[in-house]
Amino acid sequence: MVEMIKYKAKEYGIKVEVVD
Repeated sequence: MVEMIKYKAKEYGIKVEVVD
């Protein structure tokens, strides 16, 4: 699911830190 979050983060242009 990290890939999806990273994709969304790129889409919105924000930095997201995720702990899977």
